[in-house]
Amino acid sequence: GFDGINLDFENIYREDKDKLTRFVSRIAAALHEQGVVVSLDVTVPQGSDTWSQCYDRKSLAAAVDYVMVMTYDETWRSSLRSGSVASLNWVERGLRDTLAEVPAEKLLLGLPFYMREWEEPADGQGPAKATTLSMPDAERKIKEKNLTLQWLEDKGQYYTEYYEQDKRYRIWLEDERSIAAKVALVGPYRLAGVTGAENHLF
Repeated sequence: GFDGINLDFENIYREDKDKLTRFVSRIAAALHEQGVVVSLDVTVPQGSDTWSQCYDRKSLAAAVDYVMVMTYDETWRSSLRSGSVASLNWVERGLRDTLAEVPAEKLLLGLPFYMREWEEPADGQGPAKATTLSMPDAERKIKEKNLTLQWLEDKGQYYTEYYEQDKRYRIWLEDERSIAAKVALVGPYRLAGVTGAENHLF
């Protein structure tokens, strides 16, 4: 009795790009026969073979009803340098690049409902490591640590940091204001809508 199904295939060999397109096309055709709406997740166009170049976005968009572009993980959890999950400028650039291959009326803007707290040496000499936070996690952290927030206009996000035991902790926040700034892109780009992710483990 489902209205639709969302497909999410990630970390694919670039040489399997055409196989993925054929597979998705067959799935979509079978589901369309049952009157089921089909959407598919893709990453923003970038350089990585297995994370970005593995999608034939134009052909995939022709096969499904909607394409959801994952405009998050600008800075991956495994990164050795701290950074935002989805700063506004990065999201908009990824959106524009995706629109070069996917029609606006089929494109859904995928937004993160999570962020990361980065721990790094206080002197900046050494790698960072991340812990993923939900929005409620972040709210509790801000209250517990009595943190001061700074709005970063270029990032479209609040930023905060604190120090403990020779460690610096940094958070680029996703909250009501940052999400609203991203949602505001839907109208100007005439997108089909928005959707969100609670977590992303990579």
